[in-house]
Amino acid sequence: MKRILSAVLSVVMLAAIPLSANAYEVTEEESAAILTDAETYAAFEEETTGAELEIESSEASDYNYSTLSDGTIKLNKYTGSAQNVSIPSKIDGKKVTVLGIVFYNNTKVKNVTIPNTVTTLDGSTFSGCTQLNKVTIPDSVTEIGNNTFVGCTKLTDISIPNSVKKMGFTVFKDCTSLTNITIPNSVTEMGFWFFENCTSLKSVALSNNITRIYGNFFKNCSSLTEITIPSKVTIIEYSAFADCKNLKKVIIPPSVTAMATNAFLGSPNVTIYGFKDSQAEIFAKQQKIPFVVITSITTTTTTTTTTVTVTPGTIVGDADGDSKITSSDALVILRTSVGLEKTTVKIGDADGDKKITSNDALEVLRYSVGVRTNKIIGKKP
Repeated sequence: MKRILSAVLSVVMLAAIPLSANAYEVTEEESAAILTDAETYAAFEEETTGAELEIESSEASDYNYSTLSDGTIKLNKYTGSAQNVSIPSKIDGKKVTVLGIVFYNNTKVKNVTIPNTVTTLDGSTFSGCTQLNKVTIPDSVTEIGNNTFVGCTKLTDISIPNSVKKMGFTVFKDCTSLTNITIPNSVTEMGFWFFENCTSLKSVALSNNITRIYGNFFKNCSSLTEITIPSKVTIIEYSAFADCKNLKKVIIPPSVTAMATNAFLGSPNVTIYGFKDSQAEIFAKQQKIPFVVITSITTTTTTTTTTVTVTPGTIVGDADGDSKITSSDALVILRTSVGLEKTTVKIGDADGDKKITSNDALEVLRYSVGVRTNKIIGKKP
């Protein structure tokens, strides 16, 4: 996509309205640059917060632990030998709130129950636990850090609670027995290499609130056969679905505006399903990948759906009801056209054909940035 009016159009990448016949593609070099970008990298790499400043260390029972600046406990290492472990909620009368590298490379532990005082798995908590087959995560946990379950080769399934908001990179990398998982809509961040080498993974429901499929996200998930990309995703990065030998169906929403040329490298059986004239169709044609036109997408999780209702204004094009014509209106109209939001035909019909389609969204977007005049938009229907 040409980068004319980029400052304005970047606000509405979610609208996924192609303004050019040429696809804008994310190269591996560009994606690598993202990783080294200080702000983005820090968002995933940060291992501690201000509340986690260690001011005192001691050892009790089967744990090495530290007292944090807020008076709570961070567990650093499990020194016991039990196969089934129930982590204590308190030590020395203080709440256990953070789990560090507690079970790192522990090859004996099989079953772990985390207490509902814990809010953070701080990274590599279960990394290398080759016998681990069950973890109970309470709904007090809000963050699951980098490398948390890397190499847990006997973990077959796991339930992520709706309290979790952030998940780091390589969280389930090399979990070769993991077969299915649902990431709840509460999650807004999921990092690089997330499911890489999860060779038994067959069923995945991603959060509807993530905006990017990072590099190597599903690389070598050789049992994955189909997946629906969430409706807010705008970019699919390098090797995201590389070496997925049995991947046959990928549904890509119109919000996606950029895809790496090697996103499906080594996945010879894939067919892309998407909307006519979308970035997905442009990409598929350029990469000579089979493409099937669809007109709607239904995505749900165990708790919510993506359908949203907004209150429209009183002039044509003002789909969000703020009495202005902006890129936000174009997004609402586009999402309405695919069944993800609702606005009235008389407000959303910007091209006068008595229907709401992606073309109406395009008309409104162009009008909002001043590249096209329209005799209907901005007037009462």
